[in-house]
Amino acid sequence: MYPGKMNKTKSTRRNVIFSFDYELYLGAKSGSTDNCVLKPVSELIRILGRYKVRAVFFIDTTWLIKLKEISSRSKKAETDFYNVVSQIRELVKAGHYLFPHLHPHWLNACYLEDVNQWRLTDYSKYHFHSLNMEEREFLFSSSVAILNEIIVPIQPDYRPTGYRAGGWSIEPFSDFEPFFRKYGIINDFSKIENCTPYPFSGNLMKDNRGEFAEFPISKVKLPIINEYLNRLLLKYLWIMNDRGTGDGKGAPEGKYQSNKLQGNNETNMQQGEMAAIELLTRAKLHAYLKYLKSNPYMQFIAHPKMLSRHNLNVFQLWMNSAFHRFDIETDFMKMLNVG
Repeated sequence: MYPGKMNKTKSTRRNVIFSFDYELYLGAKSGSTDNCVLKPVSELIRILGRYKVRAVFFIDTTWLIKLKEISSRSKKAETDFYNVVSQIRELVKAGHYLFPHLHPHWLNACYLEDVNQWRLTDYSKYHFHSLNMEEREFLFSSSVAILNEIIVPIQPDYRPTGYRAGGWSIEPFSDFEPFFRKYGIINDFSKIENCTPYPFSGNLMKDNRGEFAEFPISKVKLPIINEYLNRLLLKYLWIMNDRGTGDGKGAPEGKYQSNKLQGNNETNMQQGEMAAIELLTRAKLHAYLKYLKSNPYMQFIAHPKMLSRHNLNVFQLWMNSAFHRFDIETDFMKMLNVG
């Protein structure tokens, strides 16, 4: 139990999912495994452990498939694969959930041996919908296999029952449904919508008799003044070199990359931004706490590669306040039909 936690009433109970995409950058420069994944996730393990959080990590299995393949002929890649496997097992031992997260254009990734990074500039397979059935089957079967290979030796009853689509592109769900059924995936974390978790059928719409469950990512609406203050703060942090630890380059915005994480535009001022730890700054702290006060359910998303020291510090401030004021459940398996 978090030190200082008071007795809470039913009205102070909240359901909060902390979800993390365990991945490299997905463009011309993947970045290093150390800076994009191992170091920031190690810091997250420490923070989450302090609050006894049971988080959900979505492992980019398409990256791991390629990394394992190349490790047979590259000592540096072999070391990366070993270190990633070790950290994933550390996450399992800490009680976190680990599920597959597919970025299909890893099929065409090019390994840059001199810098031990990857180039992912062939976007012809960026969307799952663009793959043929053989490619889809390969990615799902290989993803389940590599997670089982890593996790089952220390958690024999492991089952990859959850999923997050690359780029949050889960629709049309008919592309995914056969593989959900075949591999026992029943929980999806890809939609961005301000509602509580709900059961759904094949069309992703709420259906109390549905076989699947959707756990939406929350959107936080920010006052315009906070948006402008945030812009000034970001400029200051950039000058002070307080930036994300990741050293890669993402896919180009627009045609390929979703812009759903871009928090500084007029549209998001009106509709809100995804509740993302890499977007959380001191200028937004009150709005994020206010959202939790007003809603029984909240899901954070985070990309460790994008987290800065400022993000992590403010995230801890949010956690301190939230866990002091509310009785927070973080196990998503206990969250259906909340609110």
